[in-house]
Amino acid sequence: GWGASGSAWAADDATSAGSGFLNRDMIIGDVNAPVEIIEYASTTCPHCATFHKDILPELKKKYIDTGKVKVVFRNYVFQQPFDVFASSLNRCVEEDKFFPLLGLYFKTQQNWMKYKEFNELKPYGKYAALGFAKGEAIKVAKIAGMSEVDAYKCLARPEVLEFLMNVNKDAVDKY
Repeated sequence: GWGASGSAWAADDATSAGSGFLNRDMIIGDVNAPVEIIEYASTTCPHCATFHKDILPELKKKYIDTGKVKVVFRNYVFQQPFDVFASSLNRCVEEDKFFPLLGLYFKTQQNWMKYKEFNELKPYGKYAALGFAKGEAIKVAKIAGMSEVDAYKCLARPEVLEFLMNVNKDAVDKY
């Protein structure tokens, strides 16, 4: 995990800590690093997974761990259930579990993004298909230590999804 190297994860806005979910930018590296890279990524994007697997470790070694660069991570949620559920759950973990869980979603995309099964369930009603996608996203969160009860509580909170949709809106409007 990222924490093993002693790299700090910091909150952009410490006052939001009482919200019960991570409703702020997540940062890899020194918050005061002179160069800021803003990454928008989706948990279901294969290119994002490749970046995290192949590019980020080298970037981290050369630039982040040396204090030259910080990476500001922002979700860019695709409007489909697998990403909505995974991104939401990722925002409800403890701060030190955020990047490890994100990495797990990226690393195991082939296992939990089961579009074929999802589409096969659609004829039985949208709730059958949505329940399936939710269950697959929860399985990964459970591996990272989230209880099933906490996962369902997280997904029932409208403010988590509202936060994510606002990040998307800002991305489109500003960037």
